[in-house]
Amino acid sequence: FKDSVLGAVRLKRDDIAELRAGAGRYKSLSELSPSAVAPPPGVNAATALRVPKDRPADEASPPTITTASNAAITYAVPAGFTVFTTSVSLPHAAPANARVTFAIYGDGRPLFRSPLCGPNEKPARIRVDLRSVRALAIRVEPATLGGASFGEWIGAVFLR
Repeated sequence: FKDSVLGAVRLKRDDIAELRAGAGRYKSLSELSPSAVAPPPGVNAATALRVPKDRPADEASPPTITTASNAAITYAVPAGFTVFTTSVSLPHAAPANARVTFAIYGDGRPLFRSPLCGPNEKPARIRVDLRSVRALAIRVEPATLGGASFGEWIGAVFLR
């Protein structure tokens, strides 16, 4: 990479522990208020979205938001941000037979649908282009009756 002071800098891959975008280059969903929370019947809107509070500033793991199955959580896409990225998984406490897809909608249109995911699987990475999208909705859609009641969105951010 190039640095304004150091010039060209080379690093070995094994010497890099973490790379992060600068503070102005991303907005975490865990720090934004959704513009709408539409829970499924029988689920309280206050429990359809779980956002960690008071995370320590030095916390190494990315923030995880948890959403109820079939709840649509909508965020306004901040001006100038053109990408949404996250990892998704089921909580460890999900039923063994649970299977879900993680779906992302832009302005009411489907943008992405993950393959079926089950408990204890490695989190799946998602990256979605948001050019010309004003509202982003995330959903956990169960494929089995009585399947997972929640899904996890790990490190969910808008990027410039």
